[in-house]
Amino acid sequence: MNKKKPDWIAVKNEYLTTNISTRDLAAKNEIPYETLKSRSIREKWNQEKQNVHSKITAESQQKTIELAINEKTAASERHYKLYGTCFDVIELLAKRYKHDLENDVKKTNANAYNAQLLMNGINLGQKGQRLSLGMDKEATETEEPIIHVIKGLDISKI
Repeated sequence: MNKKKPDWIAVKNEYLTTNISTRDLAAKNEIPYETLKSRSIREKWNQEKQNVHSKITAESQQKTIELAINEKTAASERHYKLYGTCFDVIELLAKRYKHDLENDVKKTNANAYNAQLLMNGINLGQKGQRLSLGMDKEATETEEPIIHVIKGLDISKI
C-alpha cells in the first residue's frame, strides 16, 4: 500500500489561517499526530500563526477606520449640501417677504415672528455647516426661537 505524502504547504496554511488544533489537523489530513506536532514545533508554526493573526487584526482595524472615515465624510458632505438647500429656501422666503413689504401686499407672512424664524434658521444653518466642515468640535443645542423686535421694521406693513 503506497500512502501519498501530505501537502505540507496546504496543511501549514490551514493551521495558520484557521482555529483548527494540531490534533484535528493531523486527523483530517491522515498524518500521525506526533509527526505533525514535531514539524510544527521545528518550523515554529505557533509563532507564525500569532504573527499572521496579529497582521490580520491590524489590517482589519485599519479597514474599519477607513470605512468609518469614508462614512463620516459622506455624511458631512450630505449635511453640508442640505444646509445649502436650507439657505436657498431661507433666501427665497426673505426675498418674498421683502417683496411683500415693499409692495404693500395685504395677505403676507412677512412679520416679525417669521423674520425671527428666518434669522434663527440662518444661525442654526451656519452652526451646522461649521460642524459638517469640522470647524467646530461640539454639537450645538437647538434653541427655541425667541421673538425680538427688529429695528427699522415698519409695523404698519405687518
